[in-house]
Amino acid sequence: MSLDYATALRAKFAQQVGSEQIALLISIQTLLKLLESKRPSRVLELGAGIGTLTQMCLEKSSAELTAVESNEWCTARLKENLKQYRDYELISNYALLNSGHLADFLIIDVNNGIYNVGSLVSNSINLNLVFIEGHHLAHRLNICKTLHNNRRRQSFTDVREKRGEKGCAYFEIQEDSSFWKWKAHRDFFLCFSPLMFSQLLVKFRSKVGFVLDRLERIPGIVSFRKLWKGKIPWGY
Repeated sequence: MSLDYATALRAKFAQQVGSEQIALLISIQTLLKLLESKRPSRVLELGAGIGTLTQMCLEKSSAELTAVESNEWCTARLKENLKQYRDYELISNYALLNSGHLADFLIIDVNNGIYNVGSLVSNSINLNLVFIEGHHLAHRLNICKTLHNNRRRQSFTDVREKRGEKGCAYFEIQEDSSFWKWKAHRDFFLCFSPLMFSQLLVKFRSKVGFVLDRLERIPGIVSFRKLWKGKIPWGY
């Protein structure tokens, strides 16, 4: 049933203008399972777009919902798409986020350059799950380090159909009652190591891609550049 719902929801929004950046099917499925299992009381969504994940939160959760979207066109489309649903708060400026918007369930689908989630995660003492739609490696690293700085336990799950494809990820968070917070340190090592490796790989692939771009006149280089899959190694 979750697959049917996720497929129908994505098909609805995929038909609309501006659907190029809507959530992946696997992301919708994963978030649906998390909403049903975690039963959050307050959800904060950063980067609501035209409302794909927002609609699911309204339909599949009874939590209070705050959605943030700074693009005026997307905001207008989101309001139109969700006008028949229950009340929720829509914020059009990230600068307006404050302590009153802290949540126990955070959804991120916005670039790190638009909003840095570090202070939000640090101040949200009741936060127990962070869901990230797409790759957003900068957010993943930032959240991992922020949780460690606050001595909170974390587990990281990367979800995708197969290596080489985009997907989503989520952090499950809990307080650490262990002596000297050793479990928080252990969790940080287990989560941060693969993320750091991914960052190094991204930089390596980017540098190689930069060189290949300047050697395009050499026979076969253009074809090889396409096999290189751009500058982001989705299959790390």
